[in-house]
Amino acid sequence: MFNQSEEVHLKDYLEIILQRRWIIITFFLVMLTTVTIGTFRQIPIYQATSTVLIDKESPNIIAVKDVMTLGSPDYYAYKDYLETQKFVITSRPIIKKVYEDLNLFLHPEYRETREPLKLLQKKVNVENIRNTRLVKINVEDANPRYAAKIANGIADAYISKNLNRQMVVSVEANEWLSQELDRLKSKVKESEESLQQYRVENNIISLDEKEEVINKALSLLTNEYLMMQTKLVEYKKIYKYKNPKMIRLNKELDELGKTLARERKSALDYERKAIEYGVLEREVRSNKELFESVLKRVKETTLSETIKANNISIQERAKTPLKPIKPRKKLNIILACLVGAVGGIGLAFFFDYLDNSIKTPEDVEKYVQYPFLGYIPAIESDKKDTVVQLEPKSGVAEAYRTLRTSILFSSSDQVAAKSILVTSPGPGEGKTITASNLSITMAVGGSRVLLVDSDMRKPRVNKIFDLKNDIGLSNFLVGQAGLDEIVKETGIQNLSVVSCGPRPPNPSELLTSLQMSDFIKQATEKFDKIIFDSPPLGVVTDANILAKIVSGVILVFQGGKTSRNIIPRIRQLLTNAQARVLGVTINNLRQERSGYYNYYYYNYQYYGKDEKKETTEQV
Repeated sequence: MFNQSEEVHLKDYLEIILQRRWIIITFFLVMLTTVTIGTFRQIPIYQATSTVLIDKESPNIIAVKDVMTLGSPDYYAYKDYLETQKFVITSRPIIKKVYEDLNLFLHPEYRETREPLKLLQKKVNVENIRNTRLVKINVEDANPRYAAKIANGIADAYISKNLNRQMVVSVEANEWLSQELDRLKSKVKESEESLQQYRVENNIISLDEKEEVINKALSLLTNEYLMMQTKLVEYKKIYKYKNPKMIRLNKELDELGKTLARERKSALDYERKAIEYGVLEREVRSNKELFESVLKRVKETTLSETIKANNISIQERAKTPLKPIKPRKKLNIILACLVGAVGGIGLAFFFDYLDNSIKTPEDVEKYVQYPFLGYIPAIESDKKDTVVQLEPKSGVAEAYRTLRTSILFSSSDQVAAKSILVTSPGPGEGKTITASNLSITMAVGGSRVLLVDSDMRKPRVNKIFDLKNDIGLSNFLVGQAGLDEIVKETGIQNLSVVSCGPRPPNPSELLTSLQMSDFIKQATEKFDKIIFDSPPLGVVTDANILAKIVSGVILVFQGGKTSRNIIPRIRQLLTNAQARVLGVTINNLRQERSGYYNYYYYNYQYYGKDEKKETTEQV
């Protein structure tokens, strides 16, 4: 399409769009028609929406949450909880309950499918309203009443399931607490019995009173023992060891010490019993407190079974929709127009990218590197071979006159090209039409022109001018006839024709003979211009032979057909033949193929109309 070295302008893109407009229009119409037909044939789909409120937890009518957390993991964060509930709403148990409650199995749509629950599940879509605890339950169905019924049915089934789940949890908690209550009751009884038995066995009436008596007696004995020790120290200063008073005091002190030791041991035993007694007493108190706590929870859970509190409620029930949401006809048609336009333009650029044909003077200058002589528009007339004669005021005739002028200018600074070969890279590119009309144009311009049909494989010139092909160039080349014998008049002033004559088996050998050079020499003496119509360059060698002996070569490319890939080979053939190439003309160029055509064509038409009008006025 464009080379990186080329400067691309907006007009280049517009030109491609104009050239390929029928591709764009066709793609656009196909897309629009297909989408429109598909949209209007589509079954209308209705949507009903039921909105439910999902609270974070059950309302605190009573403190049931403390019970539910006993021995169970913590709840997920609310966001995760909400996402989980969205899957619960469309879960199979709820879908199945709605399917059965609404008797959907009687509906033909569900009877005809192998998986009716999955079909129903596909119709349900759950979405939460952002920054709220509201969730929408959307149901799409071809029947608006069924859409509303299913949406409300799913909401009711979901709420009922959630309430049943809470009640199940409450019942399970109550059962567990009742079992725990019986166990704690037995434990309290056992601990009280153990405490009472310990009290009887150790004769414990009041720990505080007995501890006070023991402490007071132990204090008196200790004081008395200390006083006797003090007295002993004083006796040792006065009496000797065997003194009766010393002996008596030591004996009393020894007995008092034994008594004090017994009392201390008795106090330690009592302290140990008091500690054991306290442990038993605290166990009784702890068991009683736990028993009372569980008893309270049992009463709460029993009450919660009676009061059905649900954290999920219906905020708005679904109503029967009045308008379908699908198909969105306007949107589909608008999108079809956009896709058709964009896709068509993209397809046009794609085809232009694939198109490697020669279409513009820039293509000729860049890829062919020969002078550009001009455009020949597409000829719609049946007599296109002689359109210059039949429609002299037409734009095509003016194009051939421009081509004639370009040829004259191309040789103005050199020796005038009297013998001109008209050829093309391949067959069917318009070389014969170009040779015929160019000959007529030059003849009308006053030059004596000889048109020679040198295409001895597929001759056509005699048919164009309605002449017999009984004698012609082949007769001259084999020495059977002279120049005057083979030249035929066409009825057009200054224009003569030499037809091919009988087709020889070896045309290449004839063209390379000395007789061919002699033919050109004799013809140039009698005529101003000799136009040769030859076979295609890229097909047979005939054109290469002629290109070497004529004084100029004109290449005819068919616009939009002649490929750039063949150009290097054509250049090489002409270089090898040492041919003098006058230039290139682009033939059969249609209006949609080039902006250059539009410019020249409308100018040709403009001047043609003015001349015609002027002629009419003169008449």
